[in-house]
Amino acid sequence: MIVPQNNKDFYEFLSGKKVLIEFLKNILTKEQNYVCSRVECQQKPKNFELEFLKNRLIFRCQSLGCRQYFSARNEVFSLQSTSNLSIHKVLEIYWYWSFKQPVNYTFNQCNLAEKTIINWYKKIRNILYDSMLDAPEMGGPGYRIQIDESLFQGKRKSNRGRLLSSDKGSKKSFRSKNYGDRVQGPWVFGLVCQKIEDIQKVKAIKSQNHGKIKTYLRTFRKEARASSSNDKRKINTRFNRVYGQKRSYKSKLTTNFETIPKEVRMFVVERRDAETLIPIIKRNCKVGSEIVSDEWRSYSQLKIHGYKHFKVNHTKNFVNPTTGKHTQLIECLWNVAKQKIMRQSRGTSHENLPSHLAEQWFRSISPNSGHLVFKKILEFVRDYYINLQLKNYEQQALEQITSSIKTN
Repeated sequence: MIVPQNNKDFYEFLSGKKVLIEFLKNILTKEQNYVCSRVECQQKPKNFELEFLKNRLIFRCQSLGCRQYFSARNEVFSLQSTSNLSIHKVLEIYWYWSFKQPVNYTFNQCNLAEKTIINWYKKIRNILYDSMLDAPEMGGPGYRIQIDESLFQGKRKSNRGRLLSSDKGSKKSFRSKNYGDRVQGPWVFGLVCQKIEDIQKVKAIKSQNHGKIKTYLRTFRKEARASSSNDKRKINTRFNRVYGQKRSYKSKLTTNFETIPKEVRMFVVERRDAETLIPIIKRNCKVGSEIVSDEWRSYSQLKIHGYKHFKVNHTKNFVNPTTGKHTQLIECLWNVAKQKIMRQSRGTSHENLPSHLAEQWFRSISPNSGHLVFKKILEFVRDYYINLQLKNYEQQALEQITSSIKTN
């Protein structure tokens, strides 16, 4: 299956109907047995093919003497069932969303209205939010989870001036919050999970690289270093002559390592007490996980619930000197989330903030390359609608059973 890797390949991919149909078959179509409306075709093997009729996607019956067809929009592509856009425009929107392109860039490239792009971006994020709530527990024995809470507030000079839309919140929830009626922004609770074995491997590679650089600098000729000590550029050029002109000596000596896979989940919380945070931890973390946090009092009862709890006193140090545990990863991810939501998106409303946080979760479990994110989000949306249909069928079956029991 061919997946485009850049904009040029993507638009060539959209223009080729055969390649596009194969791609849609592999990624978007659901395996269902479609039945032709003709009586003569109903007893024959179900043979439908996906094809284009002008710019419309259709399922056409392949039986001899029958060329009946029906639209594939509602049956296959649930992601566009309520839209009048063509499949080409829908794929364009998903493509630019996968590469983190903002709304103003996407609607210029797609020649669509700004509100259309906003609604589609919101629709994608809402799907991710529902999927995050239904996601299985993360962690377990052999996994480390860092937890922390952060205040998402806009910066105002001397705490004066207008509040951002994300800082206002809803009027109904003012009384339940623990930071006053003049709201400075919602509190967000975050969890990030990593495998301890992967963390130890990366630590070993880093220490090995540091040792290689240290031994090389010691064995480097003292005379050469002394003769060029007045000019740092001469030292760098001498290192580069030994280990290649294009790459520095550090890149030649060190061993590359892959980034540690992680899963990030963030939730908007009304309060930061144990009654609010502990249920979120129990719903998202398996028992037996190693949890690292600061000394906030709401986390004091985590050991009772079956977790290995380690604390860091941030008033004294950022890394616990006895255990070596820290919460620096989740602190770093707060910066990433705020950079996207508060700075690039210029803030968001209190109602839309959870969906933006769900996007951070999806991107944490996805590859870094945009074209691979494009493939994964389409498969993700397909599976979401399949599961949604199954839930609807189960609910309808339960309603029929209960109604029959009541009548009997």
